[in-house]
Amino acid sequence: MSITDDRDEATIYIGDITHGHFNPYNAALTQEQIDTEVTDEVLEFLEEMFADKYLLWKSRDDGSGGWYHLDYLDKPLRHPKNTEYFVWSGPYEISGAI
Repeated sequence: MSITDDRDEATIYIGDITHGHFNPYNAALTQEQIDTEVTDEVLEFLEEMFADKYLLWKSRDDGSGGWYHLDYLDKPLRHPKNTEYFVWSGPYEISGAI
């Protein structure tokens, strides 16, 4: 995992699986407020990621990927057969629909 500071946002890269942008997307905020919000969002994400609360996915066919928060996953996953799943602690086996 790597985190970059892109001034108005942070980007978290999780290996070659996926990446995400953290930004309050509010032009009315000061730079200090943006920094505080982005930092808080990143820290919350990392805490939950390390607790295996995010399901990461990656397509072996086209390289697309993403993540789902397991506490809020309310519909079955619909990905191609060649999709790999992970939580922070390692590979995650999907049996049936989540």
